[in-house]
Amino acid sequence: MDFKNRFKKAIQDMDEHCFVRELSILSEPLISLKNEASEGDADLIGLIQNELDALDLYPRSFVMNRETYKRRMPAYIDAYSQEKLDYYAERFAKTINPQLKSRYGDILLDYQGENEIENKYNFFCKLVPLLSQIAKIASEGENAEYLCTLSSLSRATELCLNYNNKGLLKKSIQGIIDFLSEVGRKYNYRWVIEPTDILLEVLSNSKMNSLVDGDITQLVLKKLNEAREFWLEEKNHHLHRWACYCLVAWNNKLKQPVNDLNLEIGLSFELESEHQQGRPEKTEGVKAGFLQMALCHYLKIGATSKVNKVKVKLRKAYLAEQEKEFKAIMTPIIIPEGYRQHIEKILACYRDLDSVEKMIQVFAFDPNLMINVPDLYQSVEAHLKEDSLGAGLPKSVITEGRRIAQATEYEEQKEMKFRRMYCGRLEEQSIFFLMPIFEIMKGRGLTAEIFVQKYHGWDFYQPKRKNFIKTGFERFFAGDYISALHILVPQFEGCLRNMFFSIDIPTTVIKEGNLQHEQVFGEFLNRQEVKETLGRDLHIYIETVMVNPNGWNIRNDIAHGIVSPVIFTTKYAIIILHLFCKLLNVSISKTD
Repeated sequence: MDFKNRFKKAIQDMDEHCFVRELSILSEPLISLKNEASEGDADLIGLIQNELDALDLYPRSFVMNRETYKRRMPAYIDAYSQEKLDYYAERFAKTINPQLKSRYGDILLDYQGENEIENKYNFFCKLVPLLSQIAKIASEGENAEYLCTLSSLSRATELCLNYNNKGLLKKSIQGIIDFLSEVGRKYNYRWVIEPTDILLEVLSNSKMNSLVDGDITQLVLKKLNEAREFWLEEKNHHLHRWACYCLVAWNNKLKQPVNDLNLEIGLSFELESEHQQGRPEKTEGVKAGFLQMALCHYLKIGATSKVNKVKVKLRKAYLAEQEKEFKAIMTPIIIPEGYRQHIEKILACYRDLDSVEKMIQVFAFDPNLMINVPDLYQSVEAHLKEDSLGAGLPKSVITEGRRIAQATEYEEQKEMKFRRMYCGRLEEQSIFFLMPIFEIMKGRGLTAEIFVQKYHGWDFYQPKRKNFIKTGFERFFAGDYISALHILVPQFEGCLRNMFFSIDIPTTVIKEGNLQHEQVFGEFLNRQEVKETLGRDLHIYIETVMVNPNGWNIRNDIAHGIVSPVIFTTKYAIIILHLFCKLLNVSISKTD
């Protein structure tokens, strides 16, 4: 058999083929034929490619792809040539295979390019009954494909709505009703969702909504409630919530109460947090995840009492997860020889200084003791680019049983990653530089009194703070970091506010009744004039250590009495001393 006849035979076999789940299954003989073709078969190769292109398309449904749906076919079909479109029109007229005919018709109706397709309405009138035929075929037999049934019915409905054809739409709705009526008997309750969604789409169309009469509405509500009760009893909470969401949408459309349904959705999340899809080994992490969903849902519907109860349950779950399922992993760090030499070189510079006063000044301004913010951002971007898969996953920060931050978008993940890496660098700075330098300075006679004198000579000195700061530094040098940080952290904030007030930058905000209140420290640090005055590196340093939830957040945790005991160690306390050194060496001139 010559190549041309083999091609005709392949087309004939496709036309006579029975129902298939995916049309792409029919492409294999054509692919083999194309691979055997010679240069003299160029025209036939083009026809084969036309068929392959049609078979490999992935149509979308306005019901099954509701969130992302724009059109039935991918936009690249708009680049199809006139010759290709004419071929599909010819195949639509000749093929006896309803699935193939439907595919060609879908291409012709969805085409939005510059070429001409004559009488699209004629294709529509033939395609809708064809889709109903496919839906019926797909729902029959042992290997029924209900998704194909519902996709065909949704497409038929969509076309009727687009072309405002009430007659064909009525027939399409009848097919949906026939299917829906069998849900719970012939069909699993899983298949209640899409038919009711299609009918809701019709009900939402002002020109066609009369076709969804009271009897249809009652059938929809009956089947959805049956499904809701069935899946709740079966403890399939995902499908239970799905049915509830559909009922909420219908009741909203019908202007019926939805409060009880919304509360039931929240309860479903809570039940799932315990049931965890029937897993024999339950985890606190999964429990917390579903409770977080419950919390978000209750917040959305304004169920305040439920929000308060779930907040407690959620925090308990996070704390239990931290206690039972999290563990610290400690690995030895090998310091490269080059970095070791770099550390020693910097420490040697401090040993060579001849006075404590000079040491403090160098300690305050030494660029080796500051993290270069632009360089670190570049490292973060490189890391996210390298870990492209991980960068696409949402990230959360859990602290003391509270989720304090979440990042889903790229910029959010970049900022979260930056703060995590910044904190890691801070710990390195503390261990390898700040702590050894502090010991060198103490060996040269550094005392709490020297810091008090430093504060007394500061441009923004205030006598009322002297005793607080004196006591704070004395407790620091005595190794009592609990007392020291509880004094020095708020005093650092107060000194910073005094400094800005002295240069006519207000630290307050006006609230109701024209009353002035000190602005929340985090909000104050976020003001543009504060950022510009401090400079980027120092601003990020202060913000990360003191108030950023993704950082150490020491100021806020101390203020609320929820600070971790690990903060009251030399590694963290020395950072506060370093910040004070930088602040007490700052001299800012007031400008007009």
